[in-house]
Amino acid sequence: MEFIKKDDEEICPICHETLGENFITTEECKTNHKFHKECLGTWCKTNQKDSTTCPICREAIPFTCDKLNGPESMVFSVAFSPDGKTVVSGSADKTVRIWDVGTGDNTQVLKGHTDIVYSVAFSRDGKTVVSGSQDGTIRTWDVELGLLLKTLEDDDAELEDDDTELEGHGAPVMSVAFSQYPRYVVSGSLDGNVRIWDVETQKRIKIMVQHEDEIETVAFSPDGKMVVSTDGYGTICIWNLDNGKVQKMKKQDHFVKSVVFSPDGTKVVSCSSDLTVCEWDVKSGTLIKTLKEVHNEQITSVAFSPDGKSVVSGALDNTVRILDVDTEVVNIIGRHEENVNSVAFSPYGTHVVSGSGKTVKIWNVPLPAQVVGGNKKKTKKTKKKRTKKKRTKKKRTKKK
Repeated sequence: MEFIKKDDEEICPICHETLGENFITTEECKTNHKFHKECLGTWCKTNQKDSTTCPICREAIPFTCDKLNGPESMVFSVAFSPDGKTVVSGSADKTVRIWDVGTGDNTQVLKGHTDIVYSVAFSRDGKTVVSGSQDGTIRTWDVELGLLLKTLEDDDAELEDDDTELEGHGAPVMSVAFSQYPRYVVSGSLDGNVRIWDVETQKRIKIMVQHEDEIETVAFSPDGKMVVSTDGYGTICIWNLDNGKVQKMKKQDHFVKSVVFSPDGTKVVSCSSDLTVCEWDVKSGTLIKTLKEVHNEQITSVAFSPDGKSVVSGALDNTVRILDVDTEVVNIIGRHEENVNSVAFSPYGTHVVSGSGKTVKIWNVPLPAQVVGGNKKKTKKTKKKRTKKKRTKKKRTKKK
């Protein structure tokens, strides 16, 4: 570490007080974040980190899928458990893996798929994981025991007694999700169909056909009464499971890679191949806003924070970014060495998990005072407010 003379007034991200004449930076920090020496020392001691660690750049609990070997071992999907204590990942080595967030240890390796695992998700009670694969099957797993469960059977598919996968799509399954009730699972496939499964009866209960191309993503609404799905033609469908009606939105000429409901279920956010993030109204199907230049390359995954105020995104530019939905300010919170394929918020919104290459990483969600670099819109607003104050002072002087 070295001491650097400070020219302009800045704030210590730890105590949020003015840095003063001198500040300190850490050896590992590539963006030159600055701290009070005492603050950094206390932080390192409290968090059991050495003095080279930058509190902002650091990964909160970094860990690598070190058992994934070879170029086929890319991580395609990650998700937090409802209690935030574990993470599940699906990857090209055909496995589903369970990770302990506290230690970073790989506690379970769930084997059974015969091809790439594209999508994984926890049930709302955290006891079960569902996975969708290139092999065309959907499987559910007991998290504690690490066992493949005997689950759903399509009415049109003839399964033998010892079969334990959900069959019926007949094509790679790109996305799966649990309802708020652990009983129901939704799946989307390259066959262009969206299917609802009943875990208890082990049957497919609904096939929804409206898309004209391969399904990219599916998700349940928070209340479990709706499903959203996207395809390669840029169509977003919101399905009402009670009355069977479907609301269609179109992102013209650009395929929609990922979509997610807001926590209150009134909006959905999508990301598409034109590098934009779009916010849609669920009831009317209208486009609320389009956010451009969120990333430098194609965005692959989006997820809402639990309070609905932020969206996390991952992209082919290797970065993980947080977007403030109201102010549209974007901040980079993490960087990978390869494309980011999947991102998700922790249940309390304090951390983000991301999957990229052969790694799974967890990042701190910075406080407002810790974010690095806002967009130009925020700066302009600040300048306008300052100008107004100056004009007010002039008017008062004139009256005197």
